[in-house]
Amino acid sequence: MKSLKDEYEVAGYIDPGPYYPNMSYQEVAASYNGMGAEWMGEFARKTLDAFFPTFRDPTIIHDVDYCRGITEDDRQAADTRYLRNMRSAIRHNIPWWRFRRRFLAKRAAEIVFTACFLFGRSAFASAKNTGTVK
Repeated sequence: MKSLKDEYEVAGYIDPGPYYPNMSYQEVAASYNGMGAEWMGEFARKTLDAFFPTFRDPTIIHDVDYCRGITEDDRQAADTRYLRNMRSAIRHNIPWWRFRRRFLAKRAAEIVFTACFLFGRSAFASAKNTGTVK
């Protein structure tokens, strides 16, 4: 069975960050709650996941970073990695000739990053205390 690290090395387009490569599938699954904050509810998060399937892998890594990070610098690094990974996922998964879709995905990534950066502090604090993103 391939490890998570092997999978992302093969993909080559996503930065898995410092924690993800050494985790088991079970640990990652426990950390991941979908795109969006816990207060949004499961239906809203599943809806976001359905609208932005390109961002699934970056979101998983971001949730892991939030669960394993400790300091404010860790949170900011996680948010910056998230934006970088979303941009990478766009380049890798949306063909260059789909201009409009790429443009809209890039704007969505910037909005998601800004929301995480501005409002993610409480989710980060909750995640590092409970092991799951709230």
